[in-house]
Amino acid sequence: MSLAQKKQWKSPDEIYQLWWQNQKTGRRLYAGRAYYHESYGDYSIHLHMFDSTQKKDQFDSYYLRPKQCCEEGIFFEVQKAIYKEGRVFRLEMGSAFQSHLNKAEIEIDLFYGNGHQLILTEKQKLKGAQA
Repeated sequence: MSLAQKKQWKSPDEIYQLWWQNQKTGRRLYAGRAYYHESYGDYSIHLHMFDSTQKKDQFDSYYLRPKQCCEEGIFFEVQKAIYKEGRVFRLEMGSAFQSHLNKAEIEIDLFYGNGHQLILTEKQKLKGAQA
């Protein structure tokens, strides 16, 4: 993220933790943070992808945008942020779902996977935490 982009960045209203969840064992591993921006109505996600070329403190940027609300819950589109020539472009990279029965978690499915499901959880919400 460039300095100009950081200056335009608004303070998030709430900060959440992300977890990779093993589909077989249910075990969770830290995956990054998500920031909810009430003014935009979406989440920005900073995700560690377990890429061998990725540095320890380097994260990929994604957005979680609501697409449809129905009786079962809320459906989201997962978008990858691509920074090019000072602009941000968004590519669809997956989908997500938040059940009305379990509002504490959003289950995220990326088009490319590593055998784990991504979970955004309110249980470990960090109120007033620093980004």
